[in-house]
Parts: sequence; C-alpha cells; structure tokens
Amino acid sequence: MTGIVTLGLGVIIATIFGVPAGPVAAHDGIASSDPASGAVLEESIDSVTIDFGADIGDTAQIALLAPDGTQLDTTTTVTSPTTATSSFDPIEEQGVYTVNYLATSVVDGHVLGGAISFTYGDASSDTFPPLLFAAIAIVILGVGGWFSWRARQRGHADERVETDDEPNVSPADAG
Repeated sequence: MTGIVTLGLGVIIATIFGVPAGPVAAHDGIASSDPASGAVLEESIDSVTIDFGADIGDTAQIALLAPDGTQLDTTTTVTSPTTATSSFDPIEEQGVYTVNYLATSVVDGHVLGGAISFTYGDASSDTFPPLLFAAIAIVILGVGGWFSWRARQRGHADERVETDDEPNVSPADAG
C-alpha cells in the first residue's frame, strides 16, 4: 500500500510542477524538433520534424496526440539519416499537443524515445488546469485508499471471527 501511495504522490507532484517528458533510454534526447518543445504556435501546422541526432535508418515512429488525448492520423517519413517528419491534416483544435517519438540508433542499437509538446493558439481556456487535476487525483486516491483500508480491516475481522474458539454469545443470551 505504501508503494502505491508513494507512486501516486510522485505522479501528482510531477503533474503539479510540470516535469517534462524525457528520453526513455540511454541517449540524452533529441538534437532538435520543429516545432521546438514548449513552442506556442499562432498558426496551424501539418507536420512535425524530429532530429534524433543519431543515424536512425528507417526505424522512426512519430505519433501526435491532440489536446483531448486522441491520437491523430499521421504518416512518418525518414527524411535524412538522423531526421524524421510526421505529416498530418492541419491541426484545428487549440491547446497543448504531445509528440511521442521512437527510433533505434543504427550505430549502437539504443532506443531513442520520448516526447515533446507544443501549444497551438490559446491553450489556457482549453486545457485541464493542473491543480484541478491534482485535487481530483488526491480525492480519487484518498477514496481508493479508504476502501482498501476498509477491506483490509474487514479481512482482519473475519480472521478473528474464524479463529475465535469461544462461541459468540450476546448479552441477551447469557442471562
């Protein structure tokens, strides 16, 4: 139970303080991206380019998530030994977009993966406020923790009843 609580608190803290997504393996990250991570765009785009900074052969995968979390239809093309571009219909919904990328270095076989994000238009009115998310997460974790604690207490009570050698006699029956 303690591990779950620790993990939950870690997720909440990361959400509140906006810890950016990083690479998932041995390399330090990508060389660059277009749009750059954290960019705020005023005009719609129809492609994202990632420069992995290492020879990737033809292994790149790039996915684009809309502000509501749905994955958009994309086509990824390796455009140079270190670069891949993902093309899609021009984005329309304002908000924060997430670009997930994954490739394998031809040189050493390490996985180059992670995520960047950019904002299209005014995201302040369309995004889910982090503090509201954290408050809801705390409530959900608290309710879940209470139910877990309650179930554990009931389990211990059932064990006590089963191991009790004396018959259960109510005060009314004793007299």
